[in-house]
Amino acid sequence: MQAQWDAAIRLVESGYEHVAVRALADPAATLAARADEQVARALYRKHAQLYEPRLRAVLLARERVVGELLRETHLAERALEEQLRPRLSARRRERDRLGAKLRGARRMALVGDGAGTAAAVQDPPDAWGDLRRLEPLSPHWGEERGLVVDRLFIERFLARHADDVRGRVLAYHDARYATRYGRHRLTACDVLDADATNPAATLVADLQHAPALASARYDCILAPHVVQLLDDPAAALAECARVLKPGGVLLASVPTVGRIEDGARADRWRFSAERFAELLAGAFDAANVTVEALGGTDATIAFLAGLAVGEVDEALLEGAEGEPPLVVAARAVKPPEGAS
Repeated sequence: MQAQWDAAIRLVESGYEHVAVRALADPAATLAARADEQVARALYRKHAQLYEPRLRAVLLARERVVGELLRETHLAERALEEQLRPRLSARRRERDRLGAKLRGARRMALVGDGAGTAAAVQDPPDAWGDLRRLEPLSPHWGEERGLVVDRLFIERFLARHADDVRGRVLAYHDARYATRYGRHRLTACDVLDADATNPAATLVADLQHAPALASARYDCILAPHVVQLLDDPAAALAECARVLKPGGVLLASVPTVGRIEDGARADRWRFSAERFAELLAGAFDAANVTVEALGGTDATIAFLAGLAVGEVDEALLEGAEGEPPLVVAARAVKPPEGAS
């Protein structure tokens, strides 16, 4: 193809005003589109003297094409916005109603009983009727409007244990929590992911079996909401223990509830605090494992409904004693060498 284009250009250079090459018939508008970028560059270098006097006209024509594309895109965006605006407004109204339900329902209201004492009364049975829904407010757990509810508890947990994020850290999927909580204590951070298309990954490996990772290499491993994605959580935790240095710390979290989804990152497991502690004890020894149950019933409902943290009274998300948690978080320490 390059030879055919070259012949056509030489004919034009020789004075032919119109050159038709039947073998090159193509509806594409530009040389780069009809051939490819490498061919176009080679032809430009060879026939620079022919191209250069016409560059201004070519660039102006290109600018007009880009301007027209921008205009068409802008008009399409406006049309889509007009189409979606009523739906977005309806979702916002529904979100506000649900936020009000979470702020006003499920908490006992203290009212006077006429004798100077206080009596606790429950909201009416249908106070949560708006939450009996099959579709969440947001397919992204409310992330487009604020902090996702389960992330509130994950980030609080990591902030409490920020001193453990130090030295060489292994983080899953991205380094944002390593840099946020490790700060000046962080000397290096490797990002692990089994997905080779993840641009943030510096190590492509399966956490369940990663022989390429050297043993006793890391001071800390960050695995927030990772274990539930894996077929063999016990194998992944054993690998974490192997690659940690003696005295190194694993900071991990898992969900107790969640939506049922498909895809490579779909959850495979749900955990209670007790069972997650047992799983960790198999890799780290029970004496070196501390598990925290975080969030309560209101947090779970807000999370499943797709409300963001800022749309709910944060105090209600904490939960009362005895309520099932939304998140289970754990700190597991690899015993020092020689420890029994």
